[in-house]
Amino acid sequence: MVQKKCSMVVFNKMTLIVMLIVSITIFSCQKNGYKTVYYRTGEKFERGKVINGNREGLWTSWHENGQKLAERNYAKGEENGLSMEWFENGQTRSVAKYKKGKFIDTVKRFFDNGKLNALDYYTSDGVHSGEFTVWHEDGSVSQKGYFNKGKADGTWKTFFKSGKIKSISYFKDGKEIGEWVTYDEGGNVVKKTQY
Repeated sequence: MVQKKCSMVVFNKMTLIVMLIVSITIFSCQKNGYKTVYYRTGEKFERGKVINGNREGLWTSWHENGQKLAERNYAKGEENGLSMEWFENGQTRSVAKYKKGKFIDTVKRFFDNGKLNALDYYTSDGVHSGEFTVWHEDGSVSQKGYFNKGKADGTWKTFFKSGKIKSISYFKDGKEIGEWVTYDEGGNVVKKTQY
């Protein structure tokens, strides 16, 4: 009889422990309120508001050194509005606008020295469209191309830092077409491919 009482007490303690763990888990996964996430070191990583389990409004994140990493705006869990990112040295890394989780308007990416790295455009409904340009870190153009309805289109060129053409390629509706040519820095043809 004593044995049964002891095992019953142990069972009740186990039940209480399991219930406590489940309760902590449920309450830590709040559907509404502000949420803060930390690095293992204890430094703050990100903070923002949660409504019905989704990110809402401004969310801010930080590098481990305390410098701001990003500010992103959300609506119903999707990025919506202005989004900015920074390098650990404080220089802007990227500036973009979102609508329902998709890029819209102009997207700018930068090197950590502050110079422009890439610039491309999106329609108001998130389709990659228009000129696309990438720069070398020294500011010279690295690549130029064009997107039409989300697909590479027309002439695409890549460049050496000297400004000389490295390659020329052609696209139609995202498909490779025509003769693609690759050059060395002296302007000599090193490869030709026909599509």
